[in-house]
Amino acid sequence: MFDIGTKVTKKNYTKAAIWCNKNNATINPLNWQIETLNNNISINEIKAKRALLYFNQIDPITSQISRLKDELSNEIIAAKIEYLINLRAYKIAVIKSQNPYPTEEIEDAR
Repeated sequence: MFDIGTKVTKKNYTKAAIWCNKNNATINPLNWQIETLNNNISINEIKAKRALLYFNQIDPITSQISRLKDELSNEIIAAKIEYLINLRAYKIAVIKSQNPYPTEEIEDAR
């Protein structure tokens, strides 16, 4: 059903993710295609990929939080800000978990 290069949809995302876990593959969050896991990826490539994901997914949320903070404060605005902060934290965690730094390079950097 799935193979490297398969385009994933919202309908089959869960099944595709399970297939990827069993077959040393991942779903590219930029184009939703199945790719092989490359264990030899450099830390600079990971940083670049994270930067792009942050730019596309995190920065817009951060900007929205800033704009809301500039508005007159009320309970609805405070609730929106809290929701966006939690959404931002969740998306950061997903980006980091899907694009981890190689253990050896992290230990060497310390």
